[in-house]
Amino acid sequence: GRAPQNDEKIVISLALDKARERQEVLTIGSVAAALREAEYDNATYREIGLRMSRHLERWTSGLHGRLLNNTRTCLKVNASIAAIDLKDLENYPEITRIFLFYITEMIWSACQANPGCKKMIIFDEVWALLGDETGGRLISELYRTLRKYGAGIMSVSQDISDFKLTRHHAGILANTGTLFILKLSSAINDSEIRSALNLNDREMELI
Repeated sequence: GRAPQNDEKIVISLALDKARERQEVLTIGSVAAALREAEYDNATYREIGLRMSRHLERWTSGLHGRLLNNTRTCLKVNASIAAIDLKDLENYPEITRIFLFYITEMIWSACQANPGCKKMIIFDEVWALLGDETGGRLISELYRTLRKYGAGIMSVSQDISDFKLTRHHAGILANTGTLFILKLSSAINDSEIRSALNLNDREMELI
């Protein structure tokens, strides 16, 4: 979405001050309430606050609320091997994008912690992320920067054309050191492979 405008920034600041007065851990619900209850200097700010509050309220109940409107997160990576299953989340694109922000933070935190330990990030069925702008941007950023933290990344998919689902595919492939190409469907021809993976003549001969 777009960046907040100046009036919106003022309203957000006033609402956060109001929420902090209660000395509670902030949640989506408490911020939504603060946006409604904050003392605004003019009607314009009040209207903005009410509008923002209405937008946030949808995330405070039902499935959205159970996942997001709480003071603690269960998404922690403390084990040496951790798996996150996003199955069926593609049916909820808004929640998927929020989880991607969670996952992004978890990956960066895990990679920057214990710098002497090598890490490997593996995305299986990567089409589900590449088909989403937020997911494609996340994976592209990881491919460009993970090596700084002694970490590697692997993306796995059953369909070679999945890697062209995102506008970030060129950046991903440019930062890929090794490709493993297993048996492909007979319906896929050489030109499709070359196009999807940006392969040169020598690389095509090795397949």
